[in-house]
Amino acid sequence: MTQIQTKQKEAKRIFLKKLGIETDLEGRVKIDQTTMKKLKPIPQGNQYKTLTVSDSNFMGFRARVNPGGSKSFIYRYRPKDPSNVVQEKQIITIGTWYDNSDPRFKDKIGMTPTVARNLAKDMALKIAKKEDPYSIVKAKRKGKTFLSVYTDWIEKRVPSSNFKASSRKDYISRFNTYVKQNSKLERHKKLYRQEADAFKLIKSTYKDITKDDYICIHNAVSKNSKTQANRLIEDMRLVEKYAIEIDVLKTEFVSLGRKN
Repeated sequence: MTQIQTKQKEAKRIFLKKLGIETDLEGRVKIDQTTMKKLKPIPQGNQYKTLTVSDSNFMGFRARVNPGGSKSFIYRYRPKDPSNVVQEKQIITIGTWYDNSDPRFKDKIGMTPTVARNLAKDMALKIAKKEDPYSIVKAKRKGKTFLSVYTDWIEKRVPSSNFKASSRKDYISRFNTYVKQNSKLERHKKLYRQEADAFKLIKSTYKDITKDDYICIHNAVSKNSKTQANRLIEDMRLVEKYAIEIDVLKTEFVSLGRKN
């Protein structure tokens, strides 16, 4: 290790200590929920730079906080070529972490340190067997819930697409009312209670949803408003296309048409 690297390592250790994060002799930390809450990007003049910490429990598993404050888990490894020569390091992003005690992220679905570490261990086994470690992340992506994909669509696609302002407002309103079930209106609260079984698809793994699930939620919402039920199904069709685009689904597996 060069003198510059030694100074950088010590500066990082001091910064982590200020955040209330203890390190071991190698500068590694125990990556858990408490550590993730405390992590912050490193101040650099009037800006910030990315901070990455290594896990003391599993080599290669790391947590990263970007200058903007977003936090994620990564796995870093050095693959070997057929001649067993070590190649350049590779980094795989495992998933995002959210502080659900923060009002901004209370409805976000992120990944826990334990789940992320276990996925990193699965990747290490794949690498040892000369198999593709990225397949672990792909499999996890395909296991995303309907709610997480729908939330991504609302937050990432709706603002960026060429929708009219009124359409964006309607998409968000139906999302909050029928997907997040946040309405304070008594008729909606009654709907949530009486049709709880129909709304179970929202937290289901996307790939496990069937056409019958869509029919069920359509029938349930129709009791409140047939027009909104039809529009909700049309919204779900757009979300399904988005799910195919981000590789959560391979093909359009449910025929979603307007219900009359």
